[in-house]
Amino acid sequence: MNINVIKFQILVLIDRYNKVTDVARELQMKQPTVSFHMKSLEKDMGVPIYIAQQGRMMLTEAGKAILPHAKQILALTDTVKRTVQQFSSLGQGDVLIHTDSLAAENVLPEVMSRFASEYPGITVRSSLIGDSSGEGNVEDSFLLARTEKQPLSQEPESSDYVLLKQDQLVLVSAKDHPLLMSDSVKPSDLSQILFVDYESQGLLDKYTEQFTEQTNIHLWKRISAATPQAALKTVSLGNAFTFLPASMLSFTSVHISSMPIPGLEKQDTRLCTYLYRRKDLSPAASAFWNFITS
Repeated sequence: MNINVIKFQILVLIDRYNKVTDVARELQMKQPTVSFHMKSLEKDMGVPIYIAQQGRMMLTEAGKAILPHAKQILALTDTVKRTVQQFSSLGQGDVLIHTDSLAAENVLPEVMSRFASEYPGITVRSSLIGDSSGEGNVEDSFLLARTEKQPLSQEPESSDYVLLKQDQLVLVSAKDHPLLMSDSVKPSDLSQILFVDYESQGLLDKYTEQFTEQTNIHLWKRISAATPQAALKTVSLGNAFTFLPASMLSFTSVHISSMPIPGLEKQDTRLCTYLYRRKDLSPAASAFWNFITS
């Protein structure tokens, strides 16, 4: 059986236009060539596929039966072509990075912007961990950006993750907060002020639990924000505080103040953002990984 893609293209287009002349124009072929492929498909299948009715070319019941399969074959062919094109050129492709909220808001924007400038034909996007919008795509890039409480003990031969950013967690409040204007804020002072929690894949909980363990002071958690930026906005209104990465405050309002977290040493408030990779990266994702690690 001699089956090729052009025969299925013609089958799908005949169903759409019902005219051989229109199909020939769409495929930029001569009409006799289209007719030849139509007869060839009928010979391959051993049954009539097309029937002329009142000046229109229609599909027979057999033609209608194979139409969905023809569309699937064409879709799969397009996917194969796109995959091969990515290997032949880095001028196109899709990079998806699954990430937690801290990495998404504080680290990835700069990294993604620099990469996009270097590879303008590649689409790079981030999707929060737990957000299904990017899952199930065959072009998923299998990269993960995640913020950790402590540095990883990376061995020299390890190549599955790379450090994107080191940072320090600090106490953040409105600049004119009466209890935090002092140069000597004590851990006990924080028990009197509203603490703003935020979604961080459990990372912030690790720091607040450590604060309580080392100071025996419980934080008053009554507000839980969806993102770190939302927590920062809440704090800026003047009656609460939170813990955020120091680098996140470089572009914030002049009304925001920060200081080391009282009761914790510098090594206790260190945090690091890593980029992890799986083994089966797409060409576009490999370009992103090489861009980061070079």
